[in-house]
Amino acid sequence: MYHKLSKKLLYRISFLLTALLMVLLSTQSVVLAKNFVRPVLATTATTYCAQFSQMTPGVSVEGLGKVHPFLDIETTGNAIALQESEEPFAYGAPNIPEEMITNGGVFDGGFSDIEKIHEYAFSFIPGLEIGQFSLQMLDYGDLNEAFATEHEVSLVAFDATGSIVDIDTLAFSSDGSITPEDLILAGDALSAEPGQPGNYTFNVEGAGIASVELQFSSNVGTGPTDPNFALAVLCFDPDLPDIPDTPIASQCAYFDVLEPGSPVEGLGTVHPYLNISSTGNAIVLAEGVDPFIYGAPNIPEDMITNGGIVDGGFADAEKLHEYSFSFSPGLTVNLFSLQMLDYGDLNEAFATEHEVTLVAYDSGGNLVGSDTLAFSSDGTITPPALVITGDALTAAPGEPGNYVFSVAGNNISQLELQFSSDVGSGPTDPNFALAVLCFEPEFPESTPGSQCADFATLEPGSPVEGLGTVHPDLNIITTGNAIVLAEGVDPFIYGAPNIPEEMITNGGIVEGGFADAEQLHDYSFSFAPGLTVEEFSLQLLDYGDLNTVFATEHEVSLVAYDGSGNVVDTNVLAFSSDGTITPPPLVLAGDAISSVPGEPGNYVFSVAGNGIERIELEFSSNLGSGFTDPNFALALLCFEPEEQIEPELDPPTADLTLLRSKRAPEIGGKFLVEYACSATAPNLVSATINGYDVVNGQEVNLVVRENESARVIDDMLIWLFAPDFSFDVTCADDNGNEVSTTIVPEFETP
Repeated sequence: MYHKLSKKLLYRISFLLTALLMVLLSTQSVVLAKNFVRPVLATTATTYCAQFSQMTPGVSVEGLGKVHPFLDIETTGNAIALQESEEPFAYGAPNIPEEMITNGGVFDGGFSDIEKIHEYAFSFIPGLEIGQFSLQMLDYGDLNEAFATEHEVSLVAFDATGSIVDIDTLAFSSDGSITPEDLILAGDALSAEPGQPGNYTFNVEGAGIASVELQFSSNVGTGPTDPNFALAVLCFDPDLPDIPDTPIASQCAYFDVLEPGSPVEGLGTVHPYLNISSTGNAIVLAEGVDPFIYGAPNIPEDMITNGGIVDGGFADAEKLHEYSFSFSPGLTVNLFSLQMLDYGDLNEAFATEHEVTLVAYDSGGNLVGSDTLAFSSDGTITPPALVITGDALTAAPGEPGNYVFSVAGNNISQLELQFSSDVGSGPTDPNFALAVLCFEPEFPESTPGSQCADFATLEPGSPVEGLGTVHPDLNIITTGNAIVLAEGVDPFIYGAPNIPEEMITNGGIVEGGFADAEQLHDYSFSFAPGLTVEEFSLQLLDYGDLNTVFATEHEVSLVAYDGSGNVVDTNVLAFSSDGTITPPPLVLAGDAISSVPGEPGNYVFSVAGNGIERIELEFSSNLGSGFTDPNFALALLCFEPEEQIEPELDPPTADLTLLRSKRAPEIGGKFLVEYACSATAPNLVSATINGYDVVNGQEVNLVVRENESARVIDDMLIWLFAPDFSFDVTCADDNGNEVSTTIVPEFETP
């Protein structure tokens, strides 16, 4: 990797030495580098983007789910994650050695084939199709190892049959040299304008896109003409089914992306947060496709198997129909709905009174709510009154053949579908299906100004300490080694619930969390310089079910301090135990999954007040200071910054003193540059003329000309030709608050 990049630079050195004056006379490269921005993509509410920003440089991005749960990246080489200015690197930008930035422009992370084969294919989870796909390419064209004159790069979208849906092609010409002169800027990641080879965003659109490929060609053959480039912002719009009449915050299961007959059971199978369980064999169904459960309507010549299952559904192939629904550990919902299709037109039990009930329970097993469908029949095997009202296609919404159950309430953690009749329990009609399933998760409430740490995008085991690691404005500090945790993944801190056969490691850490691997648990939280907060919250998980010090009184406190060290607010969790190593009342209340919110195993601390600058987590017991349970984790961490009042700062002084005028007919002259920062903003940020750095006391020649150009010797601006000039000086206080002064030079008229 290093050899290839060094070779690329060596190729350029000879060209740059002869062209150095030309480059230095142009400000375009520098100005464009300063103004480089991320591509603005026309995204919709359903747009998904690959997450490269938190990936460790050098790790593979290939495989389903590596950078997004729905996306699979494949290459015949070795596609790895890149970060700006970090090794491994793919290229240097811009093309001026003293200003070189490795992987320049890969602001939010990207990737490239380290073997430089560059054969990329993109696909998705089985059955998923997309309507739009976009991909940014950076730093292409400024190196031409193939000595080509005509270059093409195409993003090609295919449907499931392999037919082309759409193509977006970047085509450009060059002079055939190894470092084409006209592409030094246009092919460089930082100096190229959006749409040029060095910064091009491909976009393909169309119905039913199943895979996408990046293809390279030129007048000398196939393959990339420039091997040193990267790919960055990658986004796509899935063609997900529209679920009618669901709340804005609802999540819905997706059955139509799975093959009919495949299982729906297990956490994450049809939705990342949902777990469907059955004592039988619950499988995916599709309308008109085997395996089928029923025919609708009940007229043979009009028969449609599994009729009405528009976006897919499911049923128990063994027809036991004992269903339960739960969620990711620690997650609860406040609304759950489920459609039942084709129930009642068959009555194998010969019952006359029928009931089907969706029952919701909280995490303690208490009833939250229920919804019951009840109807009567004449007791025959095919009740005449239900031939239509019990059929999936002829029943009106709300009738047995097309009924949507809905239950609402706080802290719903499990639901069951229960059947009964006048002849006993169990379904009276075994040939039915379940379809549209939606729920509304209960996530911790945050105020509009809240900021939350992002642990989910970091690799488990990686550090969380340091300013900006999990949030740009947050600094986590510990005397030990605080690392990222993920549910069910090593390294693990605890098992939950406390039943070996049901053990889930790090249970309840839904969005990721952290803990001290050395178990010193000495945590402090602070913020970016000058930033204070007015609210801070932190979740504690799995505390109290282990009591290694045999204490009977336990306390955990979250304490907020201002800049002077005064206590602003304190939130204390206090509880008692019997002093044993595994206190019986805390086996459930101290467990991350079985405890209810507010108990030691799942407690959210919250402190509020003005001027909070630092927060500490403190532990004590009747035996002294320190924690009593070492095997716990911290999760959801949010804070609300205080509105910062801009300080009144004195601006810097700035002056351009004319020393000698230029002779006619041109307007210009030699100027003395002078400036100084003020006492209230003593730190120099920048001093520039038209964006070029200048120093106090230097002399510079300014000449009015239509086209701007510059002459720089030993990093010092000597001559500047431009239609107009601006001398800008910016200084800052110790907290980074800036203040500026701008002046325009005065020329003597010839």
